[in-house]
Amino acid sequence: MHKARAFFFVCAGLLCLALVGQSLVKSAWGNGSGPRFVAMSQGTGTYAGFPGMNGTLAVTADGEVYFRSAPSGPQPGPWEHESTVGASSVVAMSHGRGQDGTTGTRVFASDGTVYFRRDGMATSWVVDSQIGATGIVAVAYGRDLEGIQADLVLTVSGEVFSRRDMYPYNLWRFDTSILGTPTDTAAPSWGSLKARYATPQGKAGQMTLGK
Repeated sequence: MHKARAFFFVCAGLLCLALVGQSLVKSAWGNGSGPRFVAMSQGTGTYAGFPGMNGTLAVTADGEVYFRSAPSGPQPGPWEHESTVGASSVVAMSHGRGQDGTTGTRVFASDGTVYFRRDGMATSWVVDSQIGATGIVAVAYGRDLEGIQADLVLTVSGEVFSRRDMYPYNLWRFDTSILGTPTDTAAPSWGSLKARYATPQGKAGQMTLGK
């Protein structure tokens, strides 16, 4: 009987410790004491002192980049802190072209700044381009409004900006609005009405005065 009671109290104590530990972990994350990761991408990075290794990158909202090398054996290498982008409001990361046409990893900040690091031996992040919009929340690769392959950027208000996958690679432009654009209710000019309803000379519908 005494052993059963002692076993019960031990189990209850362990359960209490587990609940307290879980609460502390949640509290720490809720207070922002841990890094907040926002995006991942393939790319190259420095691993164990060797730059240009293929692998996977992950970035925090504060621009801290972590890297895991591609597996050279049965398993990939462990995650390591690899570099710092220099942006304080990172929202997305993707692999693609920089403004010079080379391929690499891009990091997008919410203020519309795009950072780039070329694949290979380069280890420093540089400012690549400016989107010309703020409130960036997501990045994708698809087609622009005219059907051309392009990088697409979405803002929190539903505006889409695009950069075509062709020269010049730093030309971002407004593409469309998901919620639509305001309808132009201004009265048409006389010139536009005349051009719209004019009929070619000699065609049916044209009035010809007799002599």
